[in-house]
Amino acid sequence: MDRFDLIVIGGGMGGYGTAIYAAKQNLKTLLIEKNKLGGTCLNRGCIPAKVYLESIHRFTELNDLSKFGINIKSEQIIEDLFEIDLEKLRVRKERIVQALVSGVERLLTSSGVTVIKGIAELSSDKIVTVEKSQEFTAENIIIATGSEPFELSQFKFDGKLILSSNDALDLKFIPAKLAIIGGGAIGCEFAEIYSGLGSDVTIFEMMPKILPTLDTGIVKRFTPILKKKGIKILTGTKIDKVEKSTNTVLLKYGDESDTFDSVLVSIGRRVNLNGVPDEVAKTDSGLIKVNGKMETNLPGIFAVGDVTGVQMLAHSAVAQGQVVIHNLINNSDLEFKPEHVPFVVYTSPEVAGVGYSEETARELFGEIKTGNFTFRSLGRAMAEEEVNGLVKVIGKDNKILGVHIFGKSAGEIIHSAVPFIANNIKIDQVFKTVFAHPTLAESVKEAFEDFLGLAIHTISKRR
Repeated sequence: MDRFDLIVIGGGMGGYGTAIYAAKQNLKTLLIEKNKLGGTCLNRGCIPAKVYLESIHRFTELNDLSKFGINIKSEQIIEDLFEIDLEKLRVRKERIVQALVSGVERLLTSSGVTVIKGIAELSSDKIVTVEKSQEFTAENIIIATGSEPFELSQFKFDGKLILSSNDALDLKFIPAKLAIIGGGAIGCEFAEIYSGLGSDVTIFEMMPKILPTLDTGIVKRFTPILKKKGIKILTGTKIDKVEKSTNTVLLKYGDESDTFDSVLVSIGRRVNLNGVPDEVAKTDSGLIKVNGKMETNLPGIFAVGDVTGVQMLAHSAVAQGQVVIHNLINNSDLEFKPEHVPFVVYTSPEVAGVGYSEETARELFGEIKTGNFTFRSLGRAMAEEEVNGLVKVIGKDNKILGVHIFGKSAGEIIHSAVPFIANNIKIDQVFKTVFAHPTLAESVKEAFEDFLGLAIHTISKRR
């Protein structure tokens, strides 16, 4: 039986990132992956979706050239000049994904990580069996087995009428009329992709708003933008009945009904627990139970990423793995802080945030205060014709509780606020920082200044 210092089960971003981080610190590391390295994010999630979204955004921008004083020297309307080539989109996606997968393989090899392909079975005494033939053991084992799209009994995936997010990323066909069940980040991103490709899209969301976990004030500004793109949004709506025919799906909801060519189910993900011993404690919802150090109830066995449900974000999984390795190497008690991790919804404009929403902050901390700054007051935003945007700062006394952004490049701009929260920087200290002008990012500084009642480019009430 081969012995290692560390065994990581699962080669997604959290798994391979943790394995490389451990090997770079001289831990003899084994990584076991049953499918493709890179996991969901690289192969069937984040990266493919962003490749498609970028093409859609570029295509959409062609219709806005006249705003910038650029005219087409042709009598043809611009829609006749350009078209989207689905096959080229798929080829481009595959090329980018394969390049990244190959890069991960090289990184693992160069770092000295041993990689084995196969299905792993873990026992509570820390013996890992691969394909029922090879056995390995280690003092410490990390479960990073990820998740799959959640399937509802009335919406069984068939790849044509009922689509999972995996199916939707194949772009085998573009339904004329598409229903998306679930208005979270994934649902909104797919709505933008398929709407941009020509589908008539309707989002069904049971909660009172789309992006249910995000700051309400930000979502209220974002929702009309989606609607303006022709995406129909039905919130507070539950599907009561599903009737499938040969080529269509009839959805009944309340007193209404509608027929669609395909239905994309985007209501969350189901964790992969195959090969995880029963002795590993689970939550009531079936997730692996961990503490802030990502420890399970069994000594030496940890879990990171989607299987914990702490945050189903690829970068969170990497950060959680780094917490585990840091503590093993340094014999320390570092804990993962979800409130320090940013999120991004990659629509156009984007939505991003870090820390608590205004609603959650009020529940946890009572009386709070906010600062706001709109992109309409930004010279750079006006030059780019991107004035639909807002930065909101949430705080109590001098402490930053959250920063949320809606607008162009929000996913990049948010990282100017992440270090403030992660390092417990006080609001009056942010006031002393200088942001370049003209930029979109200076909206963050202005929002903090508004929190203090000192914003230069905000009209203030007389005191």
